[in-house]
Amino acid sequence: RLQEIKRKINRNYKTRSVSEHKNDLSDFMDNIEDIMNYHKKTADETVGITALQNIKDIVKANPKTDKYYREIQRTVQPLEQEASYDQLQQELKSYSNINRLQEIKEKINNNYNTLEDSKHKSDLGKFISNIEDIMNYHKKTADETVGITALQNIKDTIKANPKTDKYYREIQRTIQSSDETSTSV
Repeated sequence: RLQEIKRKINRNYKTRSVSEHKNDLSDFMDNIEDIMNYHKKTADETVGITALQNIKDIVKANPKTDKYYREIQRTVQPLEQEASYDQLQQELKSYSNINRLQEIKEKINNNYNTLEDSKHKSDLGKFISNIEDIMNYHKKTADETVGITALQNIKDTIKANPKTDKYYREIQRTIQSSDETSTSV
C-alpha cells in the first residue's frame, strides 16, 4: 500500500515544474521509502521514526501534501478492530449538537447538488440520509438502533469513499464544540 501511495506521488511529481512543492514531493517519496525499508527490516527503527517525523514536518509546511499523509494513515485502519456496539452507542450520544449537524448536512447537500450522477454523489446522498437519522435520534423521533445503524453506515461509506472522510471529521468536531459550550456556561 505504501508503494501505491509512493507511485501516486511520483505521478504528481513528474507533472510538476521545478518548485518548492516538487521538492516536497520528492522528500515525501524518500521518506516513504525509508518507512518501507524499516518494514522490510533493511533499516532500523530510528530511520522509520525519523522518516515519519519528516513527513509530518513536510505536511505542516506544505498542506497540499496532507492528502498523501492521510492515505498513509488509512493503511493502518484495516488493522483496527470494528467499533463495538457500546463504542458506537457512546459516539452516537456525543453527536447531540443538532444545529451543527444540520449545517454539515446542508454543506454536503450543496456539494451533492453540484455533482453529476456518480458513485460519489450517491455516497453523499447516503451520508445526508444518515446524518438525518442521527439528528432524528437526538430529536427522539427515531430509536437508538436507527442512529447506530446510521453511524455505522457513515463509517462504511468512508471506508469505501475516502473523499467523504472530511464530513465525518466535521461531525466529530461537533463533540468538541458542544463540550466547549457546556463548560463555558
